[in-house]
Amino acid sequence: MDLAPFPYEVHFCDPNGEPAIDRLTYAIGDVHGRFDLFKKMVHRIKADMEHTETRCRIILLGDYIDRGRESAKVLNGILALQRQEWCDTVVLKGNHEQVLLKFLKDAEIGPKWFRYGALETIQSFGVHISGEPKTGEEWEALRQKLRAAITPLQRKLLTSLKLSFEAGDYLFVHAGIDPWKDRQLQGEDTLLWIRERFLKVSRACSKAVVHGHTPEEEVVNQKWRIGVDTGAHATGVLSAVRLEGVTRKVLKVNPRDS
Repeated sequence: MDLAPFPYEVHFCDPNGEPAIDRLTYAIGDVHGRFDLFKKMVHRIKADMEHTETRCRIILLGDYIDRGRESAKVLNGILALQRQEWCDTVVLKGNHEQVLLKFLKDAEIGPKWFRYGALETIQSFGVHISGEPKTGEEWEALRQKLRAAITPLQRKLLTSLKLSFEAGDYLFVHAGIDPWKDRQLQGEDTLLWIRERFLKVSRACSKAVVHGHTPEEEVVNQKWRIGVDTGAHATGVLSAVRLEGVTRKVLKVNPRDS
């Protein structure tokens, strides 16, 4: 069975129709510290929507940090984007932001975070570190240094990230949703970490789900699921999807783009 139960309280989109969005919207996949690609994508979106007379909406799907070398710059870039007059910006939380926030409260999460690419993130904030700490005291000292290095605006951004966003017949979330649970039963860990239970169904809920988290060589553009994580930190390709009415268009940038 590949059609899972739908959450009760969500507006039901006609399964025979095409999912529609309420306004011009761009959803950008996992950036992972690639500020160079993030900047190119923002310029690409701005050029793409210049023919319109209204503000567009940009949705960032999470995982701005780790693995790439410029996580701090990415956060500053998001802050700058939020101040732009030509777009409205929705910033979602990814599992990597979740782990960083946990580390800032509890140094014991450090070894787990390091497995996800923490070294590059820590260095991007100007904290000197050559490798993984070995003792609890070293982890605590690192936690305090990083807390001091993160600016108040960056901290406010990280603590204000949304878990999901809905518009028209679309649901935007970092990882996906559990198709076998009602919406009120789906916690943060599900929305930020889920893979198999979500990916194996053709329709996970009553809306078309746009997500990142699971990298693919190409953008997954199915009727009820759009996956826009193309592994930017490793492949050098950052992807987004443009939604307007019932139409969709994939956007990509790479280091060779001017």
